[in-house]
Amino acid sequence: MPILYEEDWEKYPTAVPDIPGLETRFGVLKGTRNQSWLEQSYKFREMGIKHWYFPLTLYNASLSGVNVYSEDLTDDQKELILLEAEHNPWFVLREIMRVPAKSGGGSGPLIANRGNIALFWSVLNSFVVYLQQIRQTGKSLNTRMLIVAWHMFWAYGSQHILFTKSDLRKEEIREYKEIRASLPKWMWELTGKDTDNQHEFTNFARGNRTKTYIPQGDPEAANNVARGQSPTVITSDEPPFLPYAAISIPAMIAAGTQTFDEAARKGAIHFLLFTTTAGDLSTDSGQYVYNKIKKVAMPFGEFLYDAKNRAEAVSIICANSNDKVVPRVDISFNHRQLGYTDEWLKEKINRASASLDQTKRDYLSQWTFGSASNPIPEKLLNKIRNWVNNEVIERIDPKRHYRIRFHVPYEEALARRSVMGLDTSNAVGRDAITGVAIATDTTESLFAFMVNETFLEHFGDWLVDFMVLFDMMTLVPENKSSWAGIGDKLILKLPLKGVDPGRRIYSRVVDRADDTERDRKTYREYSIGSPSERKYAPFRSDFGFNTNSDLRTELYSDVLRAATNQSATLIRDPQLVDELSSLVMRKGRIDHQASGHDDHVISWLIANWFLRYARNLDHYGIDPREVLSKLRFANNDQTPKELAKFNREERLQANIRALEDKMEKARSAVEIQYYQARLKSAKSELADRTDEDTVGSMDRASKEAKEQKYEDARARYSTPVFSGKSIYNGIKAPFRRY
Repeated sequence: MPILYEEDWEKYPTAVPDIPGLETRFGVLKGTRNQSWLEQSYKFREMGIKHWYFPLTLYNASLSGVNVYSEDLTDDQKELILLEAEHNPWFVLREIMRVPAKSGGGSGPLIANRGNIALFWSVLNSFVVYLQQIRQTGKSLNTRMLIVAWHMFWAYGSQHILFTKSDLRKEEIREYKEIRASLPKWMWELTGKDTDNQHEFTNFARGNRTKTYIPQGDPEAANNVARGQSPTVITSDEPPFLPYAAISIPAMIAAGTQTFDEAARKGAIHFLLFTTTAGDLSTDSGQYVYNKIKKVAMPFGEFLYDAKNRAEAVSIICANSNDKVVPRVDISFNHRQLGYTDEWLKEKINRASASLDQTKRDYLSQWTFGSASNPIPEKLLNKIRNWVNNEVIERIDPKRHYRIRFHVPYEEALARRSVMGLDTSNAVGRDAITGVAIATDTTESLFAFMVNETFLEHFGDWLVDFMVLFDMMTLVPENKSSWAGIGDKLILKLPLKGVDPGRRIYSRVVDRADDTERDRKTYREYSIGSPSERKYAPFRSDFGFNTNSDLRTELYSDVLRAATNQSATLIRDPQLVDELSSLVMRKGRIDHQASGHDDHVISWLIANWFLRYARNLDHYGIDPREVLSKLRFANNDQTPKELAKFNREERLQANIRALEDKMEKARSAVEIQYYQARLKSAKSELADRTDEDTVGSMDRASKEAKEQKYEDARARYSTPVFSGKSIYNGIKAPFRRY
């Protein structure tokens, strides 16, 4: 039963997207009767997905616009409908499946949204799927629709295993029956073998059976869950809350090993699906699900719909997850992505009247850690989450399949001056190489990436090309473990591409340039001459940010506090925000949750540290006057009054920069004094800035102090003397390309 990729449409010449008014060689189509699926497909098109029409797949154009529930259907039409249903799962989900009414009054069509289309597509591709959604957004309903459709239309002689809470098992079986009862009566029938209990759901007319299992009270019993069964479909609902899940789930998976392989050979649907709300990491089951299921998978992205074929989709997924053999996806959409408003969410939270931790898990999709607290104040953390960018622009490297998440248009990211923090690792699946790039003037996140498993040789080659392409970006790597090999690659290869690594990669030689006479001499040796292996060989160990205990404390105290307070609406990246939400205070130390990760956080903090505390930024081609210059009003929640103030200050700052440039080029003492007077007047107009809303880098403050010292020295002379040199003594020559 094929799931059509874009290149597959030519293989099935009768296939058409069921769009109203579409002209085909079979005539003009009436179109799908389920308007929500049409609207969701159009939304995919607006998102830039080229293969946006796949949910509208129809193999037999004569069924376009046909009401499968009509009492006027002919026997021939019914046969064609059943044939289409057997081979086209999209037709079943779109045109046949109905949602039973909770309070009577009949049933309605299954409404499409980003969440359930992602679920259906992933399951029908036989990927391992982790689905995390908040309560009352259709998580259970969509799963039950899949199981009933599998029973009634797609499977023969197959078994489904369900592992769930004891109090949910009865409800699950009841809903299966209600969904089946809503189907047209001519589509199904019960046999004498079909059971009618609260533990099983059967369709023995096709030889299919669902068996349910609940958590056991001891490890030995937990290891016997599903033993002796042969499932081709395994689902588990709320596994973080099931005792001994770390024992029972592997036992279930082992039961399906042989039948999964056989189904794959036959091209039959087979899948492993975990559905849940967020859990508690202080429990064994919570840790198991989070670390062994959720974090092993690739966060789902709709860019997968544009893969050429399943093989390419599998290659992309495995390249961006910790499993290089089995494709696994993590579908974790929030309420906005599913089409629900903030007002809707507030109403649900107020009605639930749950504890804070339970509210975080059930309605905010946040994993908790017992009673441990996050070092970021709750109000600020909520503000950060409210500004997450859920419409990231995904780009996949065509050769390595590295996945990059852009938060501004690609062309804008290329043109912006930026700093990228890089958390390095051995990239062997246990820990990821992570990069987060922020704009130097606003600190807004521009793009981020995570590479779980790769050859460091390949990553180094890719990073060389990436730095050549993003020539306005300064790299600030964490100097640990694998950085030595990656750094050597950059030092050797960047000069061959016309790029000086010494002016594109953060170095402690530059930071210490003004400390002592010896440091100044070292810096002169470092900064002059053409880039080469010979030139930078003595300085290899000086490249990168060295995260010793003191600097790590600084990152997680001063830098974290300043960056979260001043850039709350600019952080944006979903995975970075997820990691920030997972930070906890343990024994007086800020850390990630047990066995969790903070790779994005480290990368982001290093980039923020560089802008706030690194010195001699002009060495990297960064004007210290521009650093953080737009941060105060870059947040998207400024009031009209604040925005007007920002625009006025922008004009004043532009005027000041122009006057400074003119003064630097002046050739007489009179001209210098004239521009000094105008500068003093312009700067006085910015005097209303208070200490608490002033943001800036240490390097900029140092430059301003030097300027003031210079002006004070000049004022002591009765006759100003112009030396012909720049008044900005601390600013080196601009970045030179080689």
